[in-house]
Amino acid sequence: MFANNMGWPVLGGNGTSVQGNANIKLRVNSGSYQTIVADEKFTNTTGYVSYHNFKNITNIVKAAGTKARFTLADIPTDGIGVSNKWANWSIVVVYGNELESMRQLTVFDGLSNVSSSPVNVTISGFLTPPTGPVNFEIGNFTHDGDRGSTGDQMLWFGTSGSYINMSNGLNPNNDVMNGTVSNKGVLNPYRLPNLNNTAALDADIYAPDNSLKTFLNNSQTSATFRLTTGGDVYLTQMLSTAIDVFEPDVRVDKKCSPIPALRPIWPR
Repeated sequence: MFANNMGWPVLGGNGTSVQGNANIKLRVNSGSYQTIVADEKFTNTTGYVSYHNFKNITNIVKAAGTKARFTLADIPTDGIGVSNKWANWSIVVVYGNELESMRQLTVFDGLSNVSSSPVNVTISGFLTPPTGPVNFEIGNFTHDGDRGSTGDQMLWFGTSGSYINMSNGLNPNNDVMNGTVSNKGVLNPYRLPNLNNTAALDADIYAPDNSLKTFLNNSQTSATFRLTTGGDVYLTQMLSTAIDVFEPDVRVDKKCSPIPALRPIWPR
């Protein structure tokens, strides 16, 4: 496990930033709450006035082990009792597993206000396998993706030279930012509260069907995807990619065999 960054962004109320207290509470499983102090914090004034805090919690996640439950509390906001506000959080986990296929992993951590103009993101530095299938996944963490406000699209510049919609049964072509927390088209069943419309939070992982190599081809070294909307405004804070790469897997198999007893030939 290499890095685990937690973020808790909140939309300010009445056009005023509520950076305020950058400390929140975190609980692992049924343990006690512990205070988390942000490593980084900034206020955004593009599109929305919002504040964003970050904390590296690698040691906490490693100590928690697999299948742990994380609960946050005391995220400050002044948006209580008003409409069109949001406050949410996420943990981005990067890990390695030598039993899985080689992949190039990229995490884009920033903030893009997507409204009237599309936002393009280009990735490079990978090399897909020269032959055979090329599989990949896309992760997305977005604020204020209102369900029902159509026009939201996440597109990939395909091998045919045009953009292709990235969507699934939960995230339709024309409303991909719709308040869902899902993994490859399946809602996360462990949320508390278990709401299908998660208060303007989108945290989704997509696994596009690339069996015909419409998204990525063999021996490809770069790609571009696009965020756009026709009737909504949203802020994308994290995008991630995990792409199959060509990297020879060299493993040494060591064996020891007993030497049979030898009869000396000298001296006699």
